Amino acid sequence: MFMLKLQSLLHKKPRWISQSLLGHCHDTLSSHSRSSAIWRPRFHQISNPLKEVGLSRPAAAAEISLSSIRKILGHSQAFNHHQSTREMESPKTALAKKLWEMNQKEAYCALYQPFVVAMAAGTLPLESFRDYIAQDVFYLAAFAEAYGLAVENTDDEQAKAVLRDLQHHVQEELEQVHLSAAQTFGFQLPSKIVPNTATRAYTEFLLAVAKGDLSSRWVSGIVTRNFSSGDELSRRRKLAAFTMAALTPCMRLYAFLGQEIKRRSHISVLKANPYVKWVETYASTDFEAPTLQSEILLHTLASPFSEERENVASLYNRAMELEIGFFAAQTLSDKQIVPLLRSSETHIILVSDFDLTCTLEDSCSVLARLVISAANGTAKAKDLETKWAELGTQYSLEYQKLLDRILPSSGEKTDEYNPHGLREALKELSDFEGEANARVIQSEFLAGLRTESVLQAGSRIPFYQGCEQLLTAVSKLKQSLEFHILSVCWSRTLIQSSLSSKGLQFTNIHSNELGSDGRIDRRIESALDKEHVFKEILGQGKQKTADSLSIYVGDSVTDLLCLMKADIGIVIGQSSTLDRMAANFGIKMLPLYTGLLQREQQRSSSDGRNLWSKFEGVLYRVCSWNELNAFLLGS
Repeated sequence: MFMLKLQSLLHKKPRWISQSLLGHCHDTLSSHSRSSAIWRPRFHQISNPLKEVGLSRPAAAAEISLSSIRKILGHSQAFNHHQSTREMESPKTALAKKLWEMNQKEAYCALYQPFVVAMAAGTLPLESFRDYIAQDVFYLAAFAEAYGLAVENTDDEQAKAVLRDLQHHVQEELEQVHLSAAQTFGFQLPSKIVPNTATRAYTEFLLAVAKGDLSSRWVSGIVTRNFSSGDELSRRRKLAAFTMAALTPCMRLYAFLGQEIKRRSHISVLKANPYVKWVETYASTDFEAPTLQSEILLHTLASPFSEERENVASLYNRAMELEIGFFAAQTLSDKQIVPLLRSSETHIILVSDFDLTCTLEDSCSVLARLVISAANGTAKAKDLETKWAELGTQYSLEYQKLLDRILPSSGEKTDEYNPHGLREALKELSDFEGEANARVIQSEFLAGLRTESVLQAGSRIPFYQGCEQLLTAVSKLKQSLEFHILSVCWSRTLIQSSLSSKGLQFTNIHSNELGSDGRIDRRIESALDKEHVFKEILGQGKQKTADSLSIYVGDSVTDLLCLMKADIGIVIGQSSTLDRMAANFGIKMLPLYTGLLQREQQRSSSDGRNLWSKFEGVLYRVCSWNELNAFLLGS
């Protein structure tokens, strides 16, 4: 049947078939005649404005011509870039925002993909960029067809209009980024583009969803409900919603990549980047506008089907995974520097703080609640609450007073790193921490706390998203990496219980320990104590191998000396006190991605050795464990 359809198309040669597409069809027919394999792609005609064009494209085509892509795009309406701010900030993006937040791990994995890093740094070989552009052209053709199928499936006239606008945006993207790139760099895209495995995976997934072929191997297992139930109109409406769930994450991801690369790149470096046009296009408001339109449309089409939210989320996540696969499949010739734990040939020593670095809650508060809850129903409970409040108030007031004395006003900043001044300030803070712990012991507030209660409390401490995943992966890399927890927490038992409840069996836990009499075995109370233990860890590491790389992850002032000592000191999250210390003592706090781009440029202009040699007075910041995961482990 397929042979008859194709021969009929070739024989009639409708006015809309270009010579290039005709050649493509002849090539397909010839190759099919020579092959005994069964290949049955289904031709589908794009609807509404594109019906006038009439271009058909096999869902699983082995190749596609550039002229046929232009035909797909040529009759769609112009995109309205002047939509109101109120529309762009509509609460109707709530569903898309939630889905995006659920896929932060995938988003950062894409940002830290070696191909994306090389393009962001301007070190990507031109032939790699050319190959990427060719694959993306094929990819955009599938996008255009999927939009057309969604137009057919929805009966909402406003949605149809937006879909046609988005379809036209694909044309603008093709012209502004892809075809202009070919002109800028002087290369020619192949007249026929053969998709690689990753490109085929995404495009066939996308078109299977758009056509409702949910039993195909690309979608099977993702859509879990019985989709065939309900009338035909309801089914088609759901298909339109599913199609947007598969399309929208790609647009948001590209906007994220463009915006993040632009934000984290030095202006002079970005201007010198040969791929600056790519970055600026996806970072622009002109691209953000249709991205928001797509997210609003996803809400509009999916909101009537609350029972399908799980399927929508699954399709969104699958599209994100396939997009990462698309970037990962792009060709790169040189050795890459990310992900660090998989690309480095040196022994890695990874050390992390615990409280509020790994955990959502400070362990002191957890232990205090245990003490007070154990006394519930007794006259002692109120006294314990008062005692804890008094200890906390005294700590806060005296800590702030000390900071105001040892640090100039927050408005002052120095550019020169001052390690001596930093150490002197931290000495005073260390003395203060010791005195505060002594007051807790003297108060006997923690006396009588049972080990069983501490173990139970530890098992309930929540971790930040992405932390458990990273530590699980780290626990399996024992040959090339050693991991340590270094904390001022009062109870090692609490830390160990928290980790073991998540299946993490780490033995290198350095902290204090709490006795049943309420006394604290005061081993690590301050930045100076942490630095002392960290130096011991590094010394033991050098005894095992002379070639090692140290990474320290922390969030607060007590981590500062370890952060400054490590080859790579990584601050996670935001701390106003730490930022104030950094500003006053000339510590430069760079986004980790900015530092990564600098190292990538260094790699391309050197022999590649010592890429992560220590930069004095420089720390790097990540916004989450998901970002750290992407840097260290990748996808």
